[in-house]
Amino acid sequence: MTNDLTSIWSDLWKTVDSVNGLLSSGVGLPAELVVTLRKFQAIDHRQFAGNHNGQLVQAISYWKAYRLALWNNADASGPELVEDQDASAAESVA
Repeated sequence: MTNDLTSIWSDLWKTVDSVNGLLSSGVGLPAELVVTLRKFQAIDHRQFAGNHNGQLVQAISYWKAYRLALWNNADASGPELVEDQDASAAESVA
């Protein structure tokens, strides 16, 4: 049960980081989603080595690359997503 809960919690923050990356890459999101992201930011007490959230940096890079690909070709598919091993290893929940 603990591993399931930890996995769900980790997946939730990966999703939050991904959507924050989308927002940070310059994409306009619905107001309700932005409000929800701000609520998550208010309860985000994660600590990262060097104060560096690798998941968020990776998400921003991904969405910027995808946007650029779409700018050049409307039929472009998203860039290949590579898991950042350091991001999950560096994260610790306070």
